[in-house]
Formats: sequence, structure tokens, C-alpha cells
Amino acid sequence: MGASAYAQQFREWSFQVPKGWQMTQEGETAMLTPPDAKVGTIYIQLFQGQSLAGDLGTWMEERVKQDTQGMTILRSTPLAAVAEAGPGALQKLVGVQASHGQQSMKMYVGQSPAPGVGELMVFHSDLSLRQRYTGVLNDFLRSLRFSNAKTGAIQQQAAPPPSQSTTAAPGLDKGGTALDGWYVKSRTQTVPGPSFTISVQVVWDFYRFFPNGWVYTSLPQQGDLNAVQCPQAGVAEKKCEQYVIRGGTITIGQQQAKSLEPVPGPEGKIRVGGVPMWPLQPLRNTPTGTYKAVTGSGILGTAALRVRQISFLPDGHFSSSQNAAVTSSTSTTSATGYRNSEGAGHFSINGYDLMLQFNSGTQVKQRILAPTQDMKLLVIGGTAYVKKQPE
Repeated sequence: MGASAYAQQFREWSFQVPKGWQMTQEGETAMLTPPDAKVGTIYIQLFQGQSLAGDLGTWMEERVKQDTQGMTILRSTPLAAVAEAGPGALQKLVGVQASHGQQSMKMYVGQSPAPGVGELMVFHSDLSLRQRYTGVLNDFLRSLRFSNAKTGAIQQQAAPPPSQSTTAAPGLDKGGTALDGWYVKSRTQTVPGPSFTISVQVVWDFYRFFPNGWVYTSLPQQGDLNAVQCPQAGVAEKKCEQYVIRGGTITIGQQQAKSLEPVPGPEGKIRVGGVPMWPLQPLRNTPTGTYKAVTGSGILGTAALRVRQISFLPDGHFSSSQNAAVTSSTSTTSATGYRNSEGAGHFSINGYDLMLQFNSGTQVKQRILAPTQDMKLLVIGGTAYVKKQPE
């Protein structure tokens, strides 16, 4: 069951209606329901944008509390980022039991597409039906967008469109010091799995600040990192944003202002909103030893786990292995599939690029980074690898 090819508009929301589903509007909400389910057992509910005081997470927790009032909470997961719904979106899974005994799952997805605006979507499913509609929900989340429509009481406060000239953005207050160069920070992201289980991933965010008040908010996987320019690059993908430093705070794009402070020491760290950010530099030394990465993902009744390992030898050779498992669960059955692979060859590092030349003749080129100088952690192809201690 995939999403349909046509777009639908409700208030500030833009989305694709799942194929065969019906949409009804009542007041400040829109309800999407499948034709083959009993009333109230499965639906997607969209709410009109509302005024948001404070941060998105606190606002969502209060909305969840209101929505589940009078129900028994069976399980509740922490707020977590949900990539399918776009940057900055948060999700929360709650298992509830109604007074008549019916058990259901509720997924709340919230966004703050503009300062002072909160958007909320609820996916509701009886526990016995959650696996059946996994694909529908994933497709719907990927199609979901906030639209600057002229309907609704709250409108998006869009930033001025980036200019293609080299005119400086209003980045600094008088006497301030501009940021210049690549910076990286990490954050944890919890991913829901089957039966309300969760896994934790480390996600890395990259920023290329320019002293003229522009910032590139991604890490190109190909090409010279030093060749990236804003606003000339990344405008179409919305990766070039303006930033403002004022009074000990920094505002990036339409995000809320966060505190900005330097971290004493030779590494040149800064803190943004209390979170450390490191200046990005090429590896100073060639890595040696074995590094391991464990990643997982999942939504509703499907979960995947992947364990990757790579060993770097002093003579320039490497060996690697990968083990992956996918589990799919319903209320009555569970199935798991496995896949294993191994390889070896010669490696070389040039700046931020790692070239793996396998003995089979295959070549793989990936970004390789060391956010800190101790080399105990490497980021290879966007995945965090931790150095194993010798046994």
C-alpha cells in the first residue's frame, strides 16, 4: 500500500493521500482512513498549526498528555528524531489501553517549521493492525510537508530567499567574531522497533560556516570539501542557510536562537545550545587496529540490526566484515533474515577520503573523519566506528 501520486492540502500541511484512503475535514483537524477498517481502529489525524511557546519537545509532551487522558499507558518511548518526516521532526510512540479494554498504538509526529509554530500528526492503530499499515505510514511521512498556504490562522514566517550574489548575510553584531570553517557535532537518535522496543543511534551533523554570515548544513559525500561555497552551492537542496550571531547567541535559518560560547583549549571547540562542536580536520595519523559500528533501525513491526567491523593494518592492508539481521513481527508471527559478508584488500587515505581496494577488484570510496584527536572514534561514510580494545 503506497502513497498516491497526487498532493493534497490541509491548512499548513501538504501530503500525498494513501491510495484508496478517504480524507475528511472537521474544524481544525483532518482525518485520513482506509476503506477496509472499522471506524476508530486505524487513522491518520492532522492538526492545524498552533502557537508554540517554548521548545517543540515540551509542547508535544503536553499534547500527548492531553490526547491520552483517561487511558492507561502501557508503554511510552522518549521523543526521537524521525528522518522520514524531514529535518527537525520529532516522534513519540505510546501504547494505550482504553477503558473498555481495547489496546492501541499511537505515534505522534511533531514539527516546528517556523519560530512560534507547532505542527502535530497522530497515527492511531489497534495493536493487531499496526504491521499491516507499516508501508502506508512510511510513505505518508516521506510525503508530509509544511506548506506556506494562505489558509489557516498561522502562517510560516519564511526567511528571505538566498541571493545568488556574494553579498554578506547579516551574520554578526558589531564587534563580533565570525565563524569560519567546518564544524561537526553528534547527537543520539532513538529509533522505534517492533512491540515498542527502541534502539539508539549516533547521528553526526556538519556545518560549513562562512565569515559572511552563510552556513552550509550538510557534508558532501563527493568532491573537495574546501570547494563548497554559499549561497552558490546547496540553494536548490536548501542546504545553504543564513546565520546570525548576536549577544552570545546564534540563529541558523529559521531555528530558534541558541547560546554560543567558545570552549577553552587548543582544539578550537565551541558550544551551541550547550552541545560541543569540533572544528573538522583531516586525519592527522593513519588509523590502526579494529573499529566496530553497530546500527539499528525500525518502525512499527520491522527492525534491522547491522554490525560492521574494519581492521586497519600498519602495512596498508585491511579486512572487513558485515553482519545484518532483519526481523518482522506481527501479533501472531515473527520472522528473521540474516546476511553476512567479508572482504580484504589495501586502503589509502587522502584528506577526508578513504579508498578501499578489495582483493576482488572492487573499489569503494567513502568519507573518513575523526571528530576528536584521540582516534578512538572514526566516522566512515556517515557511520560512527568505535575502536576495539585489544583482547
